[in-house]
Amino acid sequence: MVRRVRCEATAVHVGRRTAYATATVTDPTSRLLAHATTTCLIHARTREQATQGTSPTA
Repeated sequence: MVRRVRCEATAVHVGRRTAYATATVTDPTSRLLAHATTTCLIHARTREQATQGTSPTA
């Protein structure tokens, strides 16, 4: 049995150092199945990391 769900995500706030987002998962009748929030820290990349394609935490 295939059951379709829909996920909608929104970036609520994106600043220079932090970002906050929410997401909801609903079924075809719009019943809420899941809700999530996240806060992310944004790390600056050095010029060397940018040219090498590496992450700031590598």
